[in-house]
Amino acid sequence: EDNQGHVLVVDADEQFVRRMTHALRRLGLQTIGAPDPAGAVDVLGAFPWSLVLVGEPGGDVTGEVFLCTLRRVVPRLRVALVVEAPSRLIDDRIRGVGGLGAISRMAGPGVLSRLVDEATDDRDGPSVVTLNAEDANALSDRTASGLHPAYIAASRIAVDGFRKAVRSSQLSVP
Repeated sequence: EDNQGHVLVVDADEQFVRRMTHALRRLGLQTIGAPDPAGAVDVLGAFPWSLVLVGEPGGDVTGEVFLCTLRRVVPRLRVALVVEAPSRLIDDRIRGVGGLGAISRMAGPGVLSRLVDEATDDRDGPSVVTLNAEDANALSDRTASGLHPAYIAASRIAVDGFRKAVRSSQLSVP
């Protein structure tokens, strides 16, 4: 489908990313994997996105923290959390920040297909993410607002990725 954007899978487990990428490609979706938040931020401006699936990116940043940071930086981006054992509590927390909820790491094609349908339903098409200095500054401002240290760590990782993207686009970075 011409209006179909890419799907980004963010997780430190290379085998999981390969399995999820393969399943999504079998559904006809263009899929890219990233092992961590910095890798995800580096590719966000490269393609229009229909969906970002956030697993466990590793390090000190949890998937939930990265997902929440991503939602604050790019609120129009459709995101879902991928966890070992999804619960109503986790699903409600993710939906509470505007995400599509939580799915199991063992989700099959039916679950993935429904999630993609939900991500692309009632929308003008895939989200184009513009990484610029204003986005990096907005994210930086949020790190100074008394957030939980894990959110601050996730934000710093994202800011570094934004700055790298901005530098490569020849814009000035504060």
